Amino acid sequence: MAFFPNFLKERYRLCKQAELRAPFRDDQIPPIKEILEVFRKNNNTWIPYLFLAECDLNLERGIICEESYQICVNKQLRDTLEWISRRVLTTIGIDNYLSIGVYTRIGTSMINKLVYQGVITKGDGMYYHDNLVRNAADLLSAITEEDLPF
Repeated sequence: MAFFPNFLKERYRLCKQAELRAPFRDDQIPPIKEILEVFRKNNNTWIPYLFLAECDLNLERGIICEESYQICVNKQLRDTLEWISRRVLTTIGIDNYLSIGVYTRIGTSMINKLVYQGVITKGDGMYYHDNLVRNAADLLSAITEEDLPF
């Protein structure tokens, strides 16, 4: 399975483990749709991880990468990525694929606008754009695979 759905499952497992203060086994983790619904109910859908690559994340060691640090300190970038994340993550699994594609295109246009304004570099803009598209597509394919009858 792709990186981002596995990352969400691991994040869910760690949240449950902290909540229960006991080990939470992998076989107790629900499908991706249910995990997204839990995050939506807790209003916990905004996470910068949608815009980061697998090599930049490590939940267990808590290492922060340069891109994640930039999201934290740059308010204009953070607000833009938060809007994109809320639109994409709150509609995945509910809206159709066309709506997700439209939100993704709007989001990439907003990232390009930040590049043109000089808020982020062109390389950073391409990094965020690439990871947004890849992670959203991986999440959609994971949801589709879970719904298959075979």
